[in-house]
Amino acid sequence: MRTLLILGCGRSKLDRPAFAADLYTGPLFSIARSWARARLGAQDIAAWAIASAEHGLIEPDRWLAPYDRTLKTQAEADAWGERVGAQLAHRIRSLDIDAVELVAGRRYREAIRQGLGLYRQLAQRVEIREPFAGLGIGYQRQAIGAQLAELARGKSCSA
Repeated sequence: MRTLLILGCGRSKLDRPAFAADLYTGPLFSIARSWARARLGAQDIAAWAIASAEHGLIEPDRWLAPYDRTLKTQAEADAWGERVGAQLAHRIRSLDIDAVELVAGRRYREAIRQGLGLYRQLAQRVEIREPFAGLGIGYQRQAIGAQLAELARGKSCSA
């Protein structure tokens, strides 16, 4: 199964431009980034990307300046979801993805699902997983940390 892992961006950022993977500095994003890199190295996932309120779906190696934007209203989330749905559809096709794993806040997850839903044929063939939906940030960090430790010990990770 070829999986695309999408991590939600974070409010805490560096105060200078950096690669997207390094720009976000919050504790949840930091551990999720390590987890994504470890899973990519273990070939558990085909690719990973970041869901950014400002830039949409971005590659970890994209150079970005710091910004301060969130999806404050449902209208903003809907418009963002349409944009990200198109970006996600392109990645699904180009990388031959058959599963998308979302590790992001509720508003982001819902907007991504809604945006991908505009591409019915893709949405029907791609499995969408939300392994930590409903968990608080602390519990998400704990669960990701446990999976990261398993990967470090050489075990496969089942989110």
